[in-house]
Amino acid sequence: MGPTDKLDPVEQMLRAANQKQSTVHQVFRRLVSYPDWIVPALLMNEYYGREDSPGPIAIFGTEGRYREKVLWLFSGFGAASRAESAGGQPGVCATGIRGTDLFAKFNPSLKAVFVNPGSPLELTWCIERDHFNIATAWAEVITFEQSILEARSRGPALSLEVLQGYKGFLCLLHAANNGVVTLTSHPGLRNAAVVFTAPDCLDAFLARVSPEQRPGLRTESIYFTDWELLRTEWPDIDGVVLNPVGPGPVAVFGL
Repeated sequence: MGPTDKLDPVEQMLRAANQKQSTVHQVFRRLVSYPDWIVPALLMNEYYGREDSPGPIAIFGTEGRYREKVLWLFSGFGAASRAESAGGQPGVCATGIRGTDLFAKFNPSLKAVFVNPGSPLELTWCIERDHFNIATAWAEVITFEQSILEARSRGPALSLEVLQGYKGFLCLLHAANNGVVTLTSHPGLRNAAVVFTAPDCLDAFLARVSPEQRPGLRTESIYFTDWELLRTEWPDIDGVVLNPVGPGPVAVFGL
């Protein structure tokens, strides 16, 4: 495929990753958040116990022939058609499958997930069993971030309770005194702690920090269960800014 060929969002990300132009975190975010996977129906039934197709049924070949204990995923009709042309025979496929449904939990018998088999190598990706835990963690990230967007759709004010229960938060601390990194000029807040839902959100923020200052910062995992305890640990903050520069949803919470 040439540089001018039209690629779907997953293919664009995979090409960038295989050319060392994007990170593994960015790849997993794209794979797990993608809402329109095409999956052979036989494999959906075998590994997920599902016989439904949220979108129209698609047929790529008269019969399905697959590698044993390997799940095939196609990011679009072009990718599935290439597999058929290469002799892969995806067969009858379900469409419109959400990435969060596919990656949240893996069948114990599954050994690998192969994205876009039959496509040029730069448009493919393989997740082996040893890395299923990374995909599952990303499913938790995306599901939580979607819950924030859903809460925001019901009204502009977000309750602190939206943050409770999620275990993947990250923050930055000053190595010298363990003080949390804050924003002192965010609208409506005097001194807001900066918190991230995922590693790529933290990376995006660090990219804005001067190289001279980065060595003085360290990453810490945090779990919001008791807001009074949070106020005790961070007495000088008056709010939380979530993912201030993306790519996860930006949200503001007052304390």
